[in-house]
Amino acid sequence: MVLSGVIAFYEHNDKLVSHKWLFAICYTCGCISGVWFLEYCVTYEDTYYRLMIIVTLTFIGLLASAVMMDLLWQEIYEFVWVVSAIGGGICLAACRNVTVGIVISLALYFLMQETIMKYVYGIADCHAFCCCALFMAVNGLALEYYVLHMAISWLMLTVSQLICKNVDYKLKLKKPVAMIPHIASGLIVVTAFVHFP
Repeated sequence: MVLSGVIAFYEHNDKLVSHKWLFAICYTCGCISGVWFLEYCVTYEDTYYRLMIIVTLTFIGLLASAVMMDLLWQEIYEFVWVVSAIGGGICLAACRNVTVGIVISLALYFLMQETIMKYVYGIADCHAFCCCALFMAVNGLALEYYVLHMAISWLMLTVSQLICKNVDYKLKLKKPVAMIPHIASGLIVVTAFVHFP
């Protein structure tokens, strides 16, 4: 997250002054989640759990930076998704609770996102959905949760844009908006639903 923030500041420093509140919120959330996960990291002596926590922290940081990039200038650096996918792939390979069914679910979802859904919304949004699905797969969740996540994200986007009156009579957006904040929020809802039923 720090690296993407430095690059973003270097490239877009003229646009960042008016968004100090956004940086403060993301920085605060990052610190809170970082301290929470590092507390678990110190508790566990098992290398597997430490790897999972480090990759989870990295994913949270990268997703938060993608949210900021999408909100500020609707452009997300490719390395955000590359690092997330590599970290998730390493965790998936080392994961103890991944079944063949989860791997097949993940492959089908990736195929759907990268071939069909890229025509519905941006390619960065497809990458975001795929990385979130990889994160859920590492946590033992299968296809129904990926689809639930997509549905919740779409519902949040639809409701927010109806409230903002940014939807025309053909149910299309009048002005394009950032979707990755809705994807990140949807992931929080799904994981909260799973861990705190």
